[in-house]
Amino acid sequence: MPNGTAHNCSNCCNFVAKRKGSNEGKCSLRLEVIGSARWTTCANFNDPDAQIKGKLSLIEFDKSGEHGAYKLVGVSVQKLGSGKVKVRRGKGMG
Repeated sequence: MPNGTAHNCSNCCNFVAKRKGSNEGKCSLRLEVIGSARWTTCANFNDPDAQIKGKLSLIEFDKSGEHGAYKLVGVSVQKLGSGKVKVRRGKGMG
């Protein structure tokens, strides 16, 4: 299975990998931990000077169609303290 699309956190100028080549890291703009960078994106992709726009989105592969397609699913992130977060899925965005 491919790694999402090219428009993902691992290819963004705001992503700081935990270690070289890692799929885990942190968004320097949102100050959020990103656990799966190749399957996460946002409206600030590759925009280092932007104000935060919208929420983080998961990139999912939808197999329901004839050929399948990638879609974005909005998530809300709630900080629980001690570096832990709770991620809640939203509705599909496309």
